[in-house]
Amino acid sequence: MVDESDILCETSPDGPRFLINGRDVTEEIREPRISAAVSQVATNREVRRILTARMREVISAHDRRIVVEGRDITTVVAPDADVRVLLVADPEARVARRAAEVAGKATRSEVTDQVLRRDRDDSTVSNFTDAAEGVTVIDSTFLTPTRWSTGSSHCSTPAEDQPNATIAVLPRPRTR
Repeated sequence: MVDESDILCETSPDGPRFLINGRDVTEEIREPRISAAVSQVATNREVRRILTARMREVISAHDRRIVVEGRDITTVVAPDADVRVLLVADPEARVARRAAEVAGKATRSEVTDQVLRRDRDDSTVSNFTDAAEGVTVIDSTFLTPTRWSTGSSHCSTPAEDQPNATIAVLPRPRTR
């Protein structure tokens, strides 16, 4: 099914969107009911193989000048990226951020279960908690969305055609 789906990732910084077969699922994929079921799909090795290939196509289509996020981006999808960052936070901080993101659509207990169960399930197919050699680790436990947006923590590398450019590797905060 995933192999036959038309998956489009629009990468505009002003409004990234995800479409499947023409249907905008940007908000839907962040809903608690999806989080509750995502590991059933994410641990399927064939689905992972297909989606990894698709993510590599997106990266290539942007001439490798794109920030991507995901559990195994630095080790599986783009292990040869110029800048690789493992963004970590303690479980309590991650649960609090996810609870704020879903804002009343799930109980704190449900969110805790989803976050910790997904970690456990996903770790059966990918090591996303340990930084590979050459990966910079940023502990965001005590960083707020405001600190992220002001760029208080970043990794930078010069772009080939702009030797003085800074590329900030900062995923958008998920708390609203």
